[in-house]
Amino acid sequence: MFDACIQQRRLDEQLFVNFPEPAETFVEVISDGTSIISDLTITPTNTAGCSRVRFTQTIPLQVVAQNANGDPVVGTTQVVLNQDLLMRVPRDSLVPAEVSVTTNVSGFLGSLEDNILTITLCTTIIVRIVADVDIVINTCGFINLPPCNNYSEDVCSAAFAMPIYPTR
Repeated sequence: MFDACIQQRRLDEQLFVNFPEPAETFVEVISDGTSIISDLTITPTNTAGCSRVRFTQTIPLQVVAQNANGDPVVGTTQVVLNQDLLMRVPRDSLVPAEVSVTTNVSGFLGSLEDNILTITLCTTIIVRIVADVDIVINTCGFINLPPCNNYSEDVCSAAFAMPIYPTR
């Protein structure tokens, strides 16, 4: 992990919920921690090592309600957020850095009418910049990979001169 940040937001939402059968009484909202990232753009800035990280974050939710008989009914909906963050993103390496998002959403006070859920959601969002790297634990650093001894002409020297792992 090269960088991470946390956001805690209160969201006042009106969400259309897809229920498999009519639902009358709202019970709770459940999230499983996943988010879908789309429209990701990473733009280097003038701040050393930092980049502007923009993406659309879609958070799938399950909505638990009760039908007219008091039986539980589970529906689905989603919350869409636009993120625009300044984060440390390594550049110029063979192993690319990736954006990872973990989300927790809770909502217990809401009202349901005609499949429209009006609710206040409490969200905690953790955004990470990560890359797969090999680390030697006893030296607390990146492993030194010895070069292979294959024969080839020197036509790729510029590409092969790039660091294997992202720099901090």
